[in-house]
Amino acid sequence: MSLDDPWIGWVDNGDDSPHTVTYLHHLAQYRRHPGAAAGDFAPIVVRPTPGGENRLALGFDLLTALGKSPEIMHSERHRLRGGSVWGNARAWLIGSQVTDVFLDRAHHLSTKLLLDLADAAGRAHATTWLIWSSPHAELAAATVATLTEAGYRVDRIPAPTLRTMLPDLHAAVAGQPPPDPPWPPLPAADFTTFRAACRRHLGRDAFARVDAVYRQARDRTDAWMDSLHNLVRPEAPTLPPALADIAAPLLGWLRDEQIGPTPNPARALITLRATQAALFGHAILLSWQPDALGPDPAARLVGDLTHQAARALTTGASTAEAAGTVLALHLNLPPTDLHCFTVGGIATDGSTLAPPADSFTNHHHGAAHAVLADQSPSGLRERACLGPIRIPQPARPIIAAHLAYRRLQGADDNDPFFDYRHDPRRRPTAVLRDAAIRLCERIHVNPPWLHRDPCKYGADIGLTPRIHGWLIERGLALAQLDRYTAARHPAYRYTRTDQLLLDDA
Repeated sequence: MSLDDPWIGWVDNGDDSPHTVTYLHHLAQYRRHPGAAAGDFAPIVVRPTPGGENRLALGFDLLTALGKSPEIMHSERHRLRGGSVWGNARAWLIGSQVTDVFLDRAHHLSTKLLLDLADAAGRAHATTWLIWSSPHAELAAATVATLTEAGYRVDRIPAPTLRTMLPDLHAAVAGQPPPDPPWPPLPAADFTTFRAACRRHLGRDAFARVDAVYRQARDRTDAWMDSLHNLVRPEAPTLPPALADIAAPLLGWLRDEQIGPTPNPARALITLRATQAALFGHAILLSWQPDALGPDPAARLVGDLTHQAARALTTGASTAEAAGTVLALHLNLPPTDLHCFTVGGIATDGSTLAPPADSFTNHHHGAAHAVLADQSPSGLRERACLGPIRIPQPARPIIAAHLAYRRLQGADDNDPFFDYRHDPRRRPTAVLRDAAIRLCERIHVNPPWLHRDPCKYGADIGLTPRIHGWLIERGLALAQLDRYTAARHPAYRYTRTDQLLLDDA
């Protein structure tokens, strides 16, 4: 529940009812329920530490209520100062899209700390609820008067009324959708014969299921290429655009929308084969070499920033460390170019990051660093700031939290999204790299693109630096085909009649 006016719900719980204790426990567990509707009702319950009557202790209590691990925050204490603890707590509150903040046993805190919490909740557009469990009516009246003088409208309600003012927790938790039935074993044929192999080896129902995903992925590819063609070369409607002109947006689309977000390896493989076939008709070869990807190469096609990994990254207090690791995992790159992003290029909800406006003109990478690179196994030189980045849904609160942290620091649109706190003129690459390595060890991930020197210089490849990127980690490569031949021979598409004849065969 969120109100535009500065409003505080004061819950009179002077008898310290066990029913209130149980209800607060259910509220604290609700947000962690996988079926809870995100954004509709997202409460947290803050429980003050006994004797912690200062902003530092309240900051740790708020972080704990937001799901941070006390053990991990204890290990971070040498990197967190008093001011940064409170700043990170407020930033996580904003980024997590909390709707209601419940302060249990609010009578243990001073009025100043109550105002600090109400201010933090107000910045996050969340409603503050103070559970007042003291029987002293005079202290309650004095505290209400002080809060009112500070500009808040305080409504006192009895504890039993609280449940009637909030959503029904049991009704709000939606039932989990049934899991997808298992996919049949898919043929190992290349994209040129994959669909025909599926039709030959799979049963009618299994093929229909695979073909539905295949056709949707192929149609998305055609539609996306056509829209991009109209932007890049509208003067040549039949000539496919050159790979050099569309390599950066094509990479981002494959990573963020087409292949990366697929929920399981089978869908990823079907989507890849359909995308390869569609791009081939646009004079682009998207090749795949699965031999070096282990016994289940299709599993490597799915993005690394899973729901479990994103949730594990939110257990620490530092927004900068979590955000840097999110980008390293999503891009499959070390945090080398993350200093290029500015605060103004980040979406408020953490969904997208835009590169600098002069990324291909006056930006320091410039035209000297062409996107196409023959020495790269993927054919592209991937950079973090190569183009816009769309963050997977589970990790968006992390990016939004760090954006809120930078805004709370007073950063404007032109300030860097990541900064080196001791010296703003220094690049934060080394600090972010160490943090990403540390966090990946904590969540039991060992990405090769984050290995320290001299590991990145492998004797097996002649002591030259390994090249990493989203395409390379999946055995993918892009190459230009003859555009003029493709213009003379447009790609063939099955019509509905052709499909009916094929099904009857």
